[in-house]
Amino acid sequence: MMSNASDAAEVICKVYSSRQPRPNGRGVDLENNSEFAGDDEGAPVGSMAKLPQLFTLAEVARALAVSPHTVRAFVRSGKLPPVRICRRLLFHPDELTKFINAAK
Repeated sequence: MMSNASDAAEVICKVYSSRQPRPNGRGVDLENNSEFAGDDEGAPVGSMAKLPQLFTLAEVARALAVSPHTVRAFVRSGKLPPVRICRRLLFHPDELTKFINAAK
């Protein structure tokens, strides 16, 4: 998989940079790690600036170059802990880094 922690950080940066703005006009400000509304001059919405940016299942699969089914298998086996919001699986960047480093 990855050879060191800097490779893990590079993969995480690539996934963050590939995110697209949401179709409803709101987007993700990757520089400040906050959400912004389209015409509000980049003002953070609530306390979103303090929350970590979570990866979706598809983003993790793309970053690890595996299928989403494989990521779900990692979750079932306890190797990659998710943040569950309703039925959605989201992943904290620190957990993804730990998983990559443990795979060496």
